[in-house]
Amino acid sequence: MAGINAERDMWKHLTEVMDRLNKVEQEAKKQHRQDTARIKELETKVKELEQRNTVLQNEIDRLKHKDDTNSHNSSLPPSTDQKPGKKANEYNGRKKTGKPSGGQKGHAGRTLRLKKLYGEAGSSRYRAGNRRDWRCDEAI
Repeated sequence: MAGINAERDMWKHLTEVMDRLNKVEQEAKKQHRQDTARIKELETKVKELEQRNTVLQNEIDRLKHKDDTNSHNSSLPPSTDQKPGKKANEYNGRKKTGKPSGGQKGHAGRTLRLKKLYGEAGSSRYRAGNRRDWRCDEAI
């Protein structure tokens, strides 16, 4: 009888192991289905991102080409040409002295005065507003 009980115990243990194995197999299949769905989702996302990347790369190339234009290869004026190391239309490059603009303290100012060259206030040239009729006197 001891042999029969041992066989039954072994058979019972074998069925328990097979049941656990079936559960593990079912869980693995379920996980595989979830992983496969996630992989498809990610592949779709990768394709979308690759397409967007291509569009953005084309835009970058277009903008780089736009920067390559200058007065020699487009209708832009020479003032927009960018010199190496400088921005386009950068000021002439003089160094700041730190002094205030305008006349310096302690120096006498000089002014040029406008003088009527021809006729009086009632003359026809005066009424026409012709600026060629005005000339500068000497500096005072």
